[in-house]
Amino acid sequence: MNHLEKIVEESSRALEILVEKADGLLTRYWEEQITLNKSLSLTEKSVLGCRMRRVSGGLYVQWYWNTWRKVESDGKKKSKPYSNHISIGKKGGHRYSDTTLLKHAKDWEKERILRYEKQFALIRKAAHMIIHTRKYARDAIKALESLEEKIHSTGPEAS
Repeated sequence: MNHLEKIVEESSRALEILVEKADGLLTRYWEEQITLNKSLSLTEKSVLGCRMRRVSGGLYVQWYWNTWRKVESDGKKKSKPYSNHISIGKKGGHRYSDTTLLKHAKDWEKERILRYEKQFALIRKAAHMIIHTRKYARDAIKALESLEEKIHSTGPEAS
């Protein structure tokens, strides 16, 4: 295994460690959320939520807000949650803007949401760097393999 393959392997390992950290932070967020919401009336409860997604080898920690919709099921009307993704925005980089998040937050949770978002932003930034490190190492491997093929196909007399 060459050095670049080790970088790819270690980058993947680093991303898995980051996933564990993100999962732990999300678990703590949800445990707090459930505890805090228990004592509140329906209109005071938080509608914000966050989740982690793994897509195409990437790691995404995303915020969303819920609305409730009445749907008919088996002849009965029931309320079901409908999740609305909150966009990080083009200028956001790895962090949601405070304004965007606080627009959906209840007064009692605003400080808590911003505290968690600071931590999630660090996770997003680290994931971005790890994913790009892995991609660049893979690209370098392909480029060097292509170079080796060209060197061997032209033979020593072309050198």
